[in-house]
Amino acid sequence: MTVSFWESGGLPSYLVAMDDPETVRPVSWNRAGAILAFLAVALGAFGAHKLKTLVGEEQLAWWETGVQYQMVHALALLILGQRALLCSGPDPTATRVGSLFTLGVVLFSGSLYAMSLGGPRILGAVTPLGGLAFLGGWACWALGARSQASDSAGRASDRQ
Repeated sequence: MTVSFWESGGLPSYLVAMDDPETVRPVSWNRAGAILAFLAVALGAFGAHKLKTLVGEEQLAWWETGVQYQMVHALALLILGQRALLCSGPDPTATRVGSLFTLGVVLFSGSLYAMSLGGPRILGAVTPLGGLAFLGGWACWALGARSQASDSAGRASDRQ
């Protein structure tokens, strides 16, 4: 019997599973990246063709910024998923980075989308939190890559 994404608990259970290094698989980040990229293209098309007739220039600029940041981080998640395929065993760095990027998209892009559609401007206070999540993800990736490089160098010198 096949259980669909929605019957299995949907997005909340998927995101919880993504937070556990033991249950996160590279396919999770590939899937998350593909879903977010698909949505970025769809939202970008909506903004370019329909939303521009409904909102002002400022709101449209917010929308476009949200789409751009969502697409960049969706592509980063796809790269992260491919990188994780090369690792053997759980990759805590990938889990941290992927979780922070996903959180960043939800907070940063989500708040911009909501404000563009007429949500309260106070949501603008949430946008920088998403930006911090993005920055945290990039920092974790850089530090994780550095520690993996030093681990690899240590293993190489052990073999000599």
